Amino acid sequence: ALQPFIDQLTRAAGFQASDGADRKLDKLEAVLGQAVADAATVVPLVAALLSIDTAGRYPAIDLGPEARKARTLEALANRLTGLAANQPVLVLFEDAHWIDPTSTELLDLIADRLQRLPVLLVVTFRPEFRAPWTRFAHATSLSLNRLARGQAAAIVARVTGRKALPDEVMDQILAKTDGVPLFVEELAKTVIESGLLTDAGDRYALALSTQTKTRVEARGSARDAFHEDVELRYSAQVEVLATDLVGAPVRERHENVDLRYERPEGSNSLFQKGATFE
Repeated sequence: ALQPFIDQLTRAAGFQASDGADRKLDKLEAVLGQAVADAATVVPLVAALLSIDTAGRYPAIDLGPEARKARTLEALANRLTGLAANQPVLVLFEDAHWIDPTSTELLDLIADRLQRLPVLLVVTFRPEFRAPWTRFAHATSLSLNRLARGQAAAIVARVTGRKALPDEVMDQILAKTDGVPLFVEELAKTVIESGLLTDAGDRYALALSTQTKTRVEARGSARDAFHEDVELRYSAQVEVLATDLVGAPVRERHENVDLRYERPEGSNSLFQKGATFE
């Protein structure tokens, strides 16, 4: 619970892996003291949230679970109020659809105070997430559509350092990512690092394949025009000529093809043995 706020406090306090409990308490007192007047009453609550031992410096917290939770949420909200008293504050909260219930409760508490504070809170989330704070009159919701082709292409260009991709590669990236910014960026990075492309200076080119030919044989069963059971046997020398972005063959050359059907009394070839096709 409250992991986003724990992470932010950890960064703000500058905790190091080598810090002991006393050193962490010193840093926590300093960072809370910048925004909270009665830091001595808040530190034990926040220290408990951060799993910092306060024995010897602060008395044990004599509160039940619900009371402790309420006091902790109030303390974290008061910290934001204190920071905003000194200067305007921007709070960015991404992917709120993954948020835990306690963090949702805290964000709702904070959102209620924003109409009286110089704070801009920006929260991003998927459409299916139901944000409770949107009920406030001072909250504004903006729906973002999927990226248009040109916008997605601009993200790809940023990833490639403005080097052009082969048209067929760009088309596959844009088609497979469906205008989702994160997918566009990640797939473009994956393609660049995959070895499918070579750096040709001002552009990327498809890498030449050195794949060897593979002998393929397959069998199956069917019924012929006379409703008699026959066995189909296919064999060929297969060379992969092109693959898609995940390495699946999209173009092959089949050589020395032999496709025949077999009955107990013998077999017949459906192709001239040794045929080639792509």
